[in-house]
Amino acid sequence: MKDAFFGFQPWIIPGGFTINVISPPSDGVTVTAPGVQFGAGADLTVFKNISVGFSGIYNMVSDSQLDGSRISGYEIGGTVGFSY
Repeated sequence: MKDAFFGFQPWIIPGGFTINVISPPSDGVTVTAPGVQFGAGADLTVFKNISVGFSGIYNMVSDSQLDGSRISGYEIGGTVGFSY
């Protein structure tokens, strides 16, 4: 499946469990909150064992304003990978 779609490999995260930790920089109490993560992205093999990719992920937490910190939201990013 390595050469599917000329090196283009899409992927999805239909749902993943997350444990979000809010740790204040003081001597305060560390708080945790469970959540779920959804995402999608793709990788493209550009040269033999090197690939580049991108992803978009949404992290949904039941208490989105935990201890005054907003932890639900989107995350986008890029990657460079080395296959072996």
